[in-house]
Amino acid sequence: MQEYSWKAPDKFVCPDCVGDDFLKEKIVQNLTAKTCGYCGKSGEEDIAAPVSAIMESIAQGLSCRFVDWHDADFPDECDWDEEFAKLPTTEEALRKIPLEGRGDLLRDVAVAFRCNRWKEKTGGFHDYDMSMRGSWDYLVWTVKHHERFFFSSTTTMFRFAFQKTPAELLGEIGQIVSELELVKPLLAETELFRVRVLSKKEDWCLADIEKNLGAPPNDKVLSSQRMNPAGISYFYLAKERATAMAEALSKPPCQAALGCFKIRRDIRVLDLMNLPKIPSPFDGERHHEGETIAFLTEFADEISKPVQKDGSEHIEYVPSQVVCEYFAKVFRTEDGKPIDGLAYPSAIRPGGTNIVLFPPQRGTDFSDMAGLVKAEEIEFPNWFDFQAVIRAV
Repeated sequence: MQEYSWKAPDKFVCPDCVGDDFLKEKIVQNLTAKTCGYCGKSGEEDIAAPVSAIMESIAQGLSCRFVDWHDADFPDECDWDEEFAKLPTTEEALRKIPLEGRGDLLRDVAVAFRCNRWKEKTGGFHDYDMSMRGSWDYLVWTVKHHERFFFSSTTTMFRFAFQKTPAELLGEIGQIVSELELVKPLLAETELFRVRVLSKKEDWCLADIEKNLGAPPNDKVLSSQRMNPAGISYFYLAKERATAMAEALSKPPCQAALGCFKIRRDIRVLDLMNLPKIPSPFDGERHHEGETIAFLTEFADEISKPVQKDGSEHIEYVPSQVVCEYFAKVFRTEDGKPIDGLAYPSAIRPGGTNIVLFPPQRGTDFSDMAGLVKAEEIEFPNWFDFQAVIRAV
C-alpha cells in the first residue's frame, strides 16, 4: 500500500465532526484539547484531538482506493488535458471513499495532502485494493477459458504479480471464513422447504410428489445451476415456506408440490446471510479482512440471482461452481471437518434464506442429512392469492 505525504492541519477535532466510527475512536484515544476547532464545542475536560491523530488513517484509506496522478498509468495515446480534467481533486477523492464529516474539516484534510489530483485504482471490491479482485478476475478467466479441471497447477505465465493463483485465492478465502467464524450449525429437526412446479398436463398424486421432491439423482441433473454443474446434484431448499414458493414459482396460475423436510442430524453450513460489516476503509489493519468480506458479500449476491437458461450458464456459472466445490470438497473447519452446505439470501424474497446442501462426502444419498416429513399440493389461480402467500412472514 502506498503512503502519501501530508502535513496535518494545526487544529483540533472532536468525534462529532467525523462520521466514520473508526476515526471517531481514534479521536477519543487522543483527546488533548478542551475545544473543537470545527464545531466550536468545548468542555471542562478534553473533548478534541489533533487532526494529526486521524491523518495517517485517512492517508491509508486514500491509498487503498486512489493513486497519486504522478504515479498513475495512462493510455499511450490520449488527450492529456482531457484525462487530467477527469481526475478527482483530493476533496472529491476523500468524499468518494467516503470520508464523511464537516465540510471545513474535509477541506483542511484535502489541503494537507501534497497531491491535488488522483486516479482511482481499478477492480477493487467495495473500494479495496486490486489484490483480491485481480485474483478473482484471474480465477474467472482461468476456469472459463484456460484450465477448468487442473487449475491448481496453473502456472504464472498469464498472471500479474499481485494476482494469486486460483488455489491460493480459494485457500485464503477459506482461512478468513474460519477466522470470522462464518460456519454455523443447522440443528437437527430444523424444517426446510422445497417446491416443485407441476404442469396441468402431468398426472400426479401425493405419492409421486413425495418421490420427486427430493434432490434429483446425478444422471437427471442435465443442466448447470449457479452452484453445481450438470451431472452433480446439489439439494436446494429454503428456510421458509414463502421463500421456497417465491424461488420456484414465477406467476399464477400455477400449481406445485410443497415438501417439508427436517434435518436429521446437526450439520454445518457457511452462513452468507449474516456477514460481518465491512470494516472502515480507514482501518489499515483490517484491510484484507474487509476485502474478503466484500468478496463474500458480492459472491452471495451473485449466487442469489435467478438462473438464466440461455446457454451461457455452461460458462458463466463455472466460477461460482468452483467456489462451491471448494467449500464442498476441500475446505475444512479448524477441527478438520467438512461443511455440509451454504446459507445464502433470497433475491426474490428479501429477508428469505436459501439453503443448498452439498453432496455427501460418501455416496450420493441426501437422506442422511434431510428427510421429507410431509408434502402438500398448492395452487394459485390469481395474483392476489399468490402475493398473499409470498409476502407471509
